[in-house]
Amino acid sequence: FPSHDNQQIVGYKSPVNGEWYDTGLSELYGSGGVLIIDEFDNLPTSTQVGINGLADSKLYEFNDVLVPRSNDFMIVTTGNTAGVGATAEFQSRNPIDRSTLNRFVSVHLDYDTEVEKELYGDKFSELAKEIREYSKRHTYKLLVTMRTMSQWKAMDLSIGNAYDVARASAIVT
Repeated sequence: FPSHDNQQIVGYKSPVNGEWYDTGLSELYGSGGVLIIDEFDNLPTSTQVGINGLADSKLYEFNDVLVPRSNDFMIVTTGNTAGVGATAEFQSRNPIDRSTLNRFVSVHLDYDTEVEKELYGDKFSELAKEIREYSKRHTYKLLVTMRTMSQWKAMDLSIGNAYDVARASAIVT
């Protein structure tokens, strides 16, 4: 029933029965806590801008009730493009409006190579590092995420086979 994605985050009143569909955000907003919006740069721009009110307002209306924002309420978003929109690696991403970017502090987090080594071993970690460095030097981009490494492990690829998979993709010369 939501007419747009903001309602899926905030909650909405059904046009059929008038019942309020609560997402739990009103409690979080009023009592404190962290709202995490994953893949924020994959949301429609109208939804991104719609978050501005939550980020700025001292009061927000949920189900016809104004709820005061707790000082302990915080919004954390994740994304892959730092707001710039589509890239070679993330082609379906939307740019984030400057008015929205101005409401957030941007923190870049890279891959935790120590965790990768612990989970996947030195050889896969080194291969991932090599492919990432290659990708930075060339126009062809390939992501080697922890999900990629997990897939290598699940396929029980030897390091040579994983290297061959990367080479076949024209990633490593």
